[in-house]
Amino acid sequence: MNILKDNILTLFIRYSLYSVMGLLAISTTVIIDGFFVGNYVGDIGIAAINITYPLVALLFAFSFMFTSSSSAVCGEAIGQGNIEKASNIFSRSITLFSILSIILCIVTYIASTWILSLMETSDNLKVMAIEYLGIILLFYPILMCGLMLESFVRIDNHPGLAFLSLVLTSITNILLDYVFVVILKQGILGAAFATGISYVVYFIVLITYFFRKSTKLKFKITLDNYSVVFKDSLNGISEFLNESSAGIVTFIFNIVMLNYFGDSGVSAFAIVSYMLTISLMINAGISIGVQPLISTNYGANKKDRIIKLLWCAIISSTIIGILLAIFTLFNRDFLISIFLTENNLTYDITYEFLLYFWPVSIFNGINITVTAYFTALQKPKESGLISILRSLILPIVLISTLPFFIGEKGIFISTTLAEILTVTITLMLLFYSNKKILNSMS
Repeated sequence: MNILKDNILTLFIRYSLYSVMGLLAISTTVIIDGFFVGNYVGDIGIAAINITYPLVALLFAFSFMFTSSSSAVCGEAIGQGNIEKASNIFSRSITLFSILSIILCIVTYIASTWILSLMETSDNLKVMAIEYLGIILLFYPILMCGLMLESFVRIDNHPGLAFLSLVLTSITNILLDYVFVVILKQGILGAAFATGISYVVYFIVLITYFFRKSTKLKFKITLDNYSVVFKDSLNGISEFLNESSAGIVTFIFNIVMLNYFGDSGVSAFAIVSYMLTISLMINAGISIGVQPLISTNYGANKKDRIIKLLWCAIISSTIIGILLAIFTLFNRDFLISIFLTENNLTYDITYEFLLYFWPVSIFNGINITVTAYFTALQKPKESGLISILRSLILPIVLISTLPFFIGEKGIFISTTLAEILTVTITLMLLFYSNKKILNSMS
């Protein structure tokens, strides 16, 4: 397909559908992990995975920062017809990030014991969390490099292969979860190994693509201009803020939930987060799918096509968000029963949490889509502002203040209220900044 000439709606559906389905496959894997751990280890196992998330989120943040920025610059070069420049960007990005991912994972593991000690959890929960994280970090450099490879596969006009890699990863994880957790009874360590091995499958499927002769992007060993990669990575600051802020907010949420509800509160928050994951992955899939289309058309100065792509993304994410919100509101018992086999304190906390949480999916799609849009246009200030508002500043301010005024309900509504407040800023930026950006195009 020709990104610069083919029908907008057809391109959008093709690229976004593959991305959404692939990320849904991955999010299903996360939920299946929660199912196996919740049903065969217990809610303390779910809590253990959740308190490690802030550390993993920081690694994801670096991955998406480098991935989104490199792919945006690469897409622009392809749109300009400069394939050699695109290949150089690809080569430097992969080389540098491979080394950086290993260093980051080592540093994270060294710091993990100290960071987890800041949380006043039970000893059993803390030990389980450290064991789980130790296994996951062995495989995480492979996942981080895989994420970057996937973005370049999409830029090279093969979203189907990116989708296939995610589906195979999901299937592998589910099967190995059953083997390690249910049959071999390895508990949370079994779940960690199942996830790690699935990352290897993901990487192998993607890396083999670049050995084909038909690929536009060719890997070349180069020893210069690596500083350009760091400079370009600043364009991905919004993606870094999204993921790292999510980790920081999760860390603070866990502390608040521990103070109010104990370990059961952390488990309840983890289950709610599993449900939020579905919404976030769908919206991220739409954004990932549309981003290379926008960046390539931006490089070719196709203003009208850029506007149409933006509206396709906003409308679709809003409709899906409304449907998810309605489903969550009227199916709370069913959703919780996936992870818990009996009614207990964790069940009760989760049920009430969802009563106030369900509208969040209506608003986060607009915020995520517009963030990705500004990133594709290489406007890090605009995308960064939206990201830091919705994923860091507003959630922290609200969860730190609302409980003092309205008690526990303040915890439950803080995320939804943060998304609602951010939407107002997002729409203002889109109206005022976007007009200037598009008018500056020749």
